Amino acid sequence: MAQFYTLVKDYYNGTTSSSSDSSSNTSDTSSNTSDTTDTAATALDKVNYYGADGNEYATLSSKYSSYRLYNHVKNANANMKKYSWSSASAYVGKKAYIDMRGVKAKSNTTWYRVRFSKSASAKKYWIFKDALKFLNVSYKDVSLTKKSKG
Repeated sequence: MAQFYTLVKDYYNGTTSSSSDSSSNTSDTSSNTSDTTDTAATALDKVNYYGADGNEYATLSSKYSSYRLYNHVKNANANMKKYSWSSASAYVGKKAYIDMRGVKAKSNTTWYRVRFSKSASAKKYWIFKDALKFLNVSYKDVSLTKKSKG
């Protein structure tokens, strides 16, 4: 069983060993294993999620095609899948209804979960914030005075 284990480790580490000298190769392989294990595993990004009611919307910006659609926030889930824009029949100015926001903890980048229909059961995608154009909101100063009874 030890020879099989050594053979498998050697195969995945890209080294070769002869079956007649497996004891000396075991120590060599173990030193190689620690180097490759650290770089082979990729850590997933931690994301903080915030809900929305799903009625707010933004439109696709002129830069939307520079980005991709995902089923999860990019690099936050091992089962992440990419989707092409043609799967959403996308075009500049198309409404994207937002039902969730995700902020990556390390990079502080913002992602939005959107659907391209008002229907709550429509296909949902995660999209990077720069692919969206939000409506401009103007605020003005308002002075309020409160009268007290006296």
